[in-house]
Parts: sequence; structure tokens; C-alpha cells
Amino acid sequence: MVLEFVDGLDVQTNTYTELYAIVKGFQLAKDAGCTQLWIESDDKAVLEIISKDSGDWRLQHLLTHLKIMRQGMNVIFSHIHREGNQPANFLTKKLVVIT
Repeated sequence: MVLEFVDGLDVQTNTYTELYAIVKGFQLAKDAGCTQLWIESDDKAVLEIISKDSGDWRLQHLLTHLKIMRQGMNVIFSHIHREGNQPANFLTKKLVVIT
């Protein structure tokens, strides 16, 4: 299943934006009834923050939300090289042009 969304954010860091996108995508998948997820990101720092469940105080509400949503689900987080993440990058660039 492939889902996409568009959401506006105030000026944020790249780390916040990436983590926000993961949480928002996770919520969409959960709302669609998915119980098994494989989430890929080209941001190793965000994946490390998720695996340690620890980060900057500005990220804590996102990490808490993600932790609650993960309960009872089978979830894999993995790193993907930037080249493999081209569909997401394409949509991001498209959004920037639209806004």
C-alpha cells in the first residue's frame, strides 16, 4: 500500500520535519488498518533517534506519539540511500513548487 499526504509546517529543522513525516505516515497507515509496516528513511540521525527513543526536547512529543502508535504492531525501520528515496524527494520538490 502506498499513501501520501501534504502538510504544512512552520520553519523547522530537517530532523523535526523527517520525524514528523514518519509519524504522520505511520498514523495514516494505522488508520488504514495496517498492522505491519516497513518504514524507510534516508536520514540516519532520525532512525537513530527513533531506535534510542531519545532526542532533542522539541522531538519528544513526536517520539511519544510514535511509541504509543507502535504498540501491538510489527514495525521495521531501515535506512535507504538517497537514490532509493527518489519518489519521496520528488513529492517534496513538487510540494515546494506548489506552495
